Amino acid sequence: MAAPSSRLLVLIRGGMSWGSMITTMWRQSTVRRSLQNAKSLHSSSRYKAKPKVPGPMTDGPEYIPTRQAKNPMKKVGLAWAVGFPSGIILFLLAKNEVDKRRLEQLKVRQRMKDANQGQYERERFSSTP
Repeated sequence: MAAPSSRLLVLIRGGMSWGSMITTMWRQSTVRRSLQNAKSLHSSSRYKAKPKVPGPMTDGPEYIPTRQAKNPMKKVGLAWAVGFPSGIILFLLAKNEVDKRRLEQLKVRQRMKDANQGQYERERFSSTP
């Protein structure tokens, strides 16, 4: 929220620096907002908190667990223990398969290159002298 222009002029005429002027306006707007929030909190409503009834005070804990609680992170740890190594193994297997296929393609290209070299029988395919 910005301060009204008359208040801004008063602050400027008073010789305040811009930093202190902004701080003053921010504080005023904060106070105004907190007052508005306080009014809305104290509205009359039929839903009110029940007053606490003081109960008997005990020295010891009220609940003592009879068995050890289950650790919910065990399942996550098991998933990582199985998934991480299997993911690495699958990656290596896929990489080897890609390398094998690439090697086959290179061999085929080399055979085709070798087959295209040499002298041909017809004049049409011979190189120009």
